Amino acid sequence: FLEALKLYESRQYKKSVKALDAILKKDSLNVDALALKGLNLLSLGEKKDAENYVKNAVSKIQHIGASAICCHVLGIYMRSTQNYPEAIKWFQTSLDNGSANQQIYRDLATLQTQIGDFKGALASRKTYWEAFLGYRSNWTGLAVAQDINGEHQQAINTLSQFEKLVEGKLGEPE
Repeated sequence: FLEALKLYESRQYKKSVKALDAILKKDSLNVDALALKGLNLLSLGEKKDAENYVKNAVSKIQHIGASAICCHVLGIYMRSTQNYPEAIKWFQTSLDNGSANQQIYRDLATLQTQIGDFKGALASRKTYWEAFLGYRSNWTGLAVAQDINGEHQQAINTLSQFEKLVEGKLGEPE
């Protein structure tokens, strides 16, 4: 499965599908493989088949549960099909199931903003910011989330704090 996941991440969708078919031949109830195959098929433009695999995975999850990776894959699928509330649900479930992938918080914050859940977006941005303090974009993202939530002074403080931290460390172009 991890090999198929790596193939997906490197955009080798057909090879990934082939590896997943081998897994599903041995275990047709493997929800991780069903979900990832659906995501691969979506990437290949086979939307109907992709939807069938994802629906199959989701129906099986209700009975046997899912791994954090499977939930993350389903979140990516839902985001790709612009079903943002479902994507949020699956990303959150991935985190609840023990995912250590902090990047999910960034995706979650973006989706929460997309549907107008600004309080949720602030919480997600803050968690992501805490994990990756060294990036200007994370400080800016947190400040924007604070501003959208009416925490204008806190947003100013966040940006001022960043400026103090990098004072003398950034060149003119930066």
